Amino acid sequence: MEGVMMRSQCDRLGRFMLAVICCWLAAGTSSDLRAQMASIVNSTADDTLAHPWDDPNTPNVDESIDGICEDAGHRCTLRAALEEAAIIGIPASVTFSIDGTITLMPLSQLTPPSFSVINATTHNIIIQGPDNNAFLVQLQDNTTVRGLVFTGAADAIDVIGSGNIIGGETGQEANFFLGMSQNGIALIGDNNLVIGNYIGYSPANGATFSNRFGVFVVGSNNTIGGTLPGQRNVISGNTVAGIAIAVDTSNGAGGGNRVRGNYIGTDSSGTQGKPNQNGIEVLVGHDITIGGSTPAERNLISGNTDSGILTGIYARDVTIQGNYIGTDVSGSAALGNRDGVTLGPGSKRCLVQDNRISSNTGSGVVITGFIGDSTVSTAHLISGNEITLNGRAGVELYGESINNVIGSSLTTDFRPNQIQRNGQFGVSVLGSGPGKPTRNTFRKNEWLDNGTNGIQIVSAQDTIKAPVILSYYEIIDTTEAIVTGTHQRAGALIDLYTGEKQTTSHYEGRRWLGAGYVQSNHTFSITIARCGCHHLVATATDAAGNTSEFQSQEFPVTDVREEHGRQPAKFFLSDAYPNPFNPSTTIRYDLPGTFRATLKVYNLLGQEVATLVSEEKSMGSYEVQWDASKHSSGMYFYRLQAGKFLDVKKVLLMR
Repeated sequence: MEGVMMRSQCDRLGRFMLAVICCWLAAGTSSDLRAQMASIVNSTADDTLAHPWDDPNTPNVDESIDGICEDAGHRCTLRAALEEAAIIGIPASVTFSIDGTITLMPLSQLTPPSFSVINATTHNIIIQGPDNNAFLVQLQDNTTVRGLVFTGAADAIDVIGSGNIIGGETGQEANFFLGMSQNGIALIGDNNLVIGNYIGYSPANGATFSNRFGVFVVGSNNTIGGTLPGQRNVISGNTVAGIAIAVDTSNGAGGGNRVRGNYIGTDSSGTQGKPNQNGIEVLVGHDITIGGSTPAERNLISGNTDSGILTGIYARDVTIQGNYIGTDVSGSAALGNRDGVTLGPGSKRCLVQDNRISSNTGSGVVITGFIGDSTVSTAHLISGNEITLNGRAGVELYGESINNVIGSSLTTDFRPNQIQRNGQFGVSVLGSGPGKPTRNTFRKNEWLDNGTNGIQIVSAQDTIKAPVILSYYEIIDTTEAIVTGTHQRAGALIDLYTGEKQTTSHYEGRRWLGAGYVQSNHTFSITIARCGCHHLVATATDAAGNTSEFQSQEFPVTDVREEHGRQPAKFFLSDAYPNPFNPSTTIRYDLPGTFRATLKVYNLLGQEVATLVSEEKSMGSYEVQWDASKHSSGMYFYRLQAGKFLDVKKVLLMR
């Protein structure tokens, strides 16, 4: 009997050593040469017998640590394979020989040893919980999970360690995370990779099976998606967010997470909406990148119920770059979120750059905060984006949104945004509610055909007014021109643009021409290259960074006059500006020499109602303002007489 027992013990030991050697050799192609316990799961059971088994008939041999997967029911179950490898202290390498559903026992989360591989790419394996409060799998370090379907639990995979890979680059390696009451994947640890999975959405029938959060990120330096098509995650149909980032910053960590190359809110073709409530939420964290500088890093973030991307609470230095937000995968067909990007209360120093933010039903970019240092939305840069065809505004600011830059700042040039053909406004700045937007700068963008106005400002931006352009001169024998005008704030920077329109009734700044400062007498004179345009518009930005609307009426580049050294060569009487007006308008005139000049205003009955000038004037250009606040609405005529020169023009007062 003793000889039989010794033979059995030797046989088991030999089988164990053979298994270890084979696994070691199999791992030899890896840079991490580490023995693994290879197991082929042949049963979907998970019950009280599904643990490593020690044969009571061989008391001198412990089969539960011999490296051969077998439980008390003489099956190789997933739990037995993982637990035995953990007891031995080596990684598990698990494959399957059967199809089916593994329903885990209550309170019995699976925990593979570090450096394990669970590979279900050749069979259909579903892992589900006993109820929606269960946690299915917990990963420690450097473990790969691929080819599984997870459903019917609270969390599918909780990643507490680093270096884990969830998914793969081929369709067979994709995991499916469907119908979790909390998280499809919870990335609690650092430096993990999530690629090629379907999270909340099944491509087989196009149906969604909502997780509360598709991926919830707590750790640092995790990557979701990749630059190859096979590394794309489809994260759609989740009830709160496709991806939520709320990292642990208590020890100074919490940064460096990357989201790239994914479809978020669409089907697997990128052409149909499968909405999350929010595509991506960045609630707490810093130095987070969504997208990247290359097309391969582009996320498609479209079709979501609320915001494509939402930041807030304690989001710092989030880069949103190169994504399609609100279109289908082609970048041309509409597949809108409600709002494209919302930089919410508590967001600071976010960069929104080189994205196509188009066709969202609300606004392309929303910047909003609350009163208080911790809840203000501030110091964001929006540059180089195509912000077009959004239902309300291209960019909308309200609440306590301060010190944000859209385009270029007062001191630094950034790439212009194309803010065009949005339903109501190019930029809308609203001061209603708690907090008022102030010190927001929007310069050198390319505006066109936004429905109501290029820029709308209501009770915000420190009540800065638009400038008034009075004249445009082209200088003889040069390619230059001079634009003059007035503004309320000395020291403000005036930006000049070509005024253009195609489908709307108003002109907006399409091409930036140049800039200059308002002098202490509230006038400006700016030398630019001859514009070759028909209309000019302008904005003003004060020293604090508050940018105004475009002026209420464009300046028509007509009756262009040439001059040497700003000395008029002939008589000239300008059109009043603005016209119509209420209650005042400005009239400019030129004298080519010294003359007694009179400038008077008459009503329709020919009665003189105002004398604006009546004195001798030397050669030069002059302007005078008529304040008609005491006069009734109607048409008036103003007449300039100087020497033998006489000219009359009309102006309309509208109250």
